[in-house]
Amino acid sequence: MAAIRTAIIGVSGFGRVHYADLLSGVERGTLSAKAACIINQDEEADKCTRLRELGCTIYDDFQALLDAEATELDLVQIPTGIPLHRPMTEAAVAAGCNVLVEKPVAGSAADAHAMQAARNASGKLVAVGFQRMYDPAVWALKRRLLDGSIGRIERITGSGLWPRARAYYDRNAWAGCLRSGDHQVLDSPINNAMAHYVMLMLFFAGSDVASPATVADVRSELYRANEIESPDTMWVGATSPEGVAFSFAASHCCMRNEGPTIRIQGSAGVAEWHWGGDEDCGWLATDAGHVEHFTGLRGDALRAGLIDKVAAAIRGESVEYCDLDIAVAHTELVDALHAASPTVTDLPPDSYIIGQDGDSPLRIINSITGIMQAHLTTGLSFSQQGCNWS
Repeated sequence: MAAIRTAIIGVSGFGRVHYADLLSGVERGTLSAKAACIINQDEEADKCTRLRELGCTIYDDFQALLDAEATELDLVQIPTGIPLHRPMTEAAVAAGCNVLVEKPVAGSAADAHAMQAARNASGKLVAVGFQRMYDPAVWALKRRLLDGSIGRIERITGSGLWPRARAYYDRNAWAGCLRSGDHQVLDSPINNAMAHYVMLMLFFAGSDVASPATVADVRSELYRANEIESPDTMWVGATSPEGVAFSFAASHCCMRNEGPTIRIQGSAGVAEWHWGGDEDCGWLATDAGHVEHFTGLRGDALRAGLIDKVAAAIRGESVEYCDLDIAVAHTELVDALHAASPTVTDLPPDSYIIGQDGDSPLRIINSITGIMQAHLTTGLSFSQQGCNWS
């Protein structure tokens, strides 16, 4: 089995994870490191040294890398910021390379659809880094839902609290932004940190094993306690053509990680999927008393499974992975929720306290844990629950 000849675009930020994926893939013989684009080589000197030891040629310009290396590449890893996903993916597939691009697909549905068109014209593969979508346990639960184990799916709710202090929004030029230059970004808990779980929510309700649900009648509520452009606290609701009610609530203005949890209510039972740090897990319980448990892969095994499945798909093998057509459903939902609520409402100062996360201030909305727990059970938005700041 020949190793997949790979280039990586960036090794900082979340690129550190893709860099580790590349090294582990090389160690297992899945990948070979052929080229890298690193614009901050002085800051990443150790990584540059390691890559050169593996025979990797390093560039400081993405197009120069493609011009010199594309004919010798099978895969380009693109773990760059959201504004660069579309142009880099389009350039890579046009040059004849398959792509693994980090989630979310893009900052707008229009950009995501343009990426699909470029992929289709090239005949290449575009995989997206929704890592749980590469987990066999996720696909096993999806099959049980399709089997009718809990009857007809009626409602799917999801909620999550992940604290993000001021430093999170200061880490790059587009964090906390709706736009970055000429590019729509729509950064938010739903489009970034907890995007994986919104994607899972859509996937679990899809009408066949490899498809997510489509949604319509999108409603949303967008709020911010931080001094940013985008929301840090939000709710989205929608309905599928099959009549499944969807809702997801998320906030970064909280004291500790809680969830995300996805709850799937059927006509004859219930299922849940939980974030668990390195290990996710799920369960399914029928009204007749039958219970099944689903245990997700842990950290390194999950990432190895992701990169190995992308490599297998490039070789033409039949594997379960997150291709562009699955992932676009998430971007379409995010685009629609911002169209439904074009403005972000500032939370009044008496609705939150300001704590600390290390040296960085952290805003914490009053009673946010109870609000999220109520949403998971009922699907009610912040305003429907009567939150005094909504």
